Amino acid sequence: PDARPERRKKIMLTGALCFSAALLAIGFSSTWLFLIPLLTVFGFSSSVFNATNNARLQLITPQQLRGRVMSINTLLFAGTTPIGSLIAGVAADRIGAQWTIFGGGIICLIAAGWVSRGLPALRRPRRPVSLERRMLVRPPTRWPEPTAAAPPGAARATAPPPPHPAAPRT
Repeated sequence: PDARPERRKKIMLTGALCFSAALLAIGFSSTWLFLIPLLTVFGFSSSVFNATNNARLQLITPQQLRGRVMSINTLLFAGTTPIGSLIAGVAADRIGAQWTIFGGGIICLIAAGWVSRGLPALRRPRRPVSLERRMLVRPPTRWPEPTAAAPPGAARATAPPPPHPAAPRT
């Protein structure tokens, strides 16, 4: 059994939890010295989550559906950003920016916990589609024997390629 899908899932959930924790801490920060490292952790964990999410989706999706699944994923992550920005803007106007960021961190933490514990489909390891169809190139079990090299100065076995049509003739 391949342990990589289970490892990828743990990396993805760790990225989501670190993202949520960093968002919570950003909501409490009041100085730049505290905020800059938190934003670094926030950005790194966001990148880890997005990269592992995209890789997992592409590995478990059949080839004929991969474009459709990735377009829906892009719609959900990038297409709903304006709606979330509108909601966050209204909330920041009413309760303040720090409380809005803190509330967003709580929502992300609850969602990450729900996904990590509540969905049985994520608990069950899946084989990547590429392995089921044997699409991965595996290294040979025995390397081919080396062939004898031609001695220096020996005639070439093939003729040189013809000159380019635009090349000047000599």
